[in-house]
Amino acid sequence: MMLLLACVHVVDITLTAAEVAPAMANAAPWDGPDGKSAGSALNLLSGALSQVDPTGQLGGAIVGTAASMTLPDVAATATFDPGDGTAPSTVSLPVVNDSLSPVWTGPGFSRVAIGPKSRLSVVFVDRDLSSDDPVGTVVLTASDLALARARGEPAVIAAAAQTSGQVLSVTVSVAEGSEVKR
Repeated sequence: MMLLLACVHVVDITLTAAEVAPAMANAAPWDGPDGKSAGSALNLLSGALSQVDPTGQLGGAIVGTAASMTLPDVAATATFDPGDGTAPSTVSLPVVNDSLSPVWTGPGFSRVAIGPKSRLSVVFVDRDLSSDDPVGTVVLTASDLALARARGEPAVIAAAAQTSGQVLSVTVSVAEGSEVKR
């Protein structure tokens, strides 16, 4: 569905959430030693601990903690391009640790003008200690932003086709502002 913008609208835009695939495109877990599952090491450790902890509680706690370590630490950088020749603006969204469903409350873009050529590009990464893993880049078009504005509530926009299935969707809020006639 394509919504055309007959005029420029001044709005506030906030990326509020995303859904990330449970594994990297190569099927490896997001985090772990060299992107590989630490399952065999955990089994060995659990076996060794059973000698000192016959109840298995300690081993279970370690396995549970290690399982959460395979989830990504998602951060994002969003760039809004008004599409009218003026300079784009960029905001960095904070890291959400160990989550396939990161949620943000800000920052966003305040009082920006969306027109027919506007777009919001969001680059997602899995933050790691040694090097970050790319998750994907999602581009929301002027039509996507107009649809979110028309709904009057945060809009979930499918994104898997843009990111090799790594970012499944993004949720964006476009709050109504004042209208500028062209």
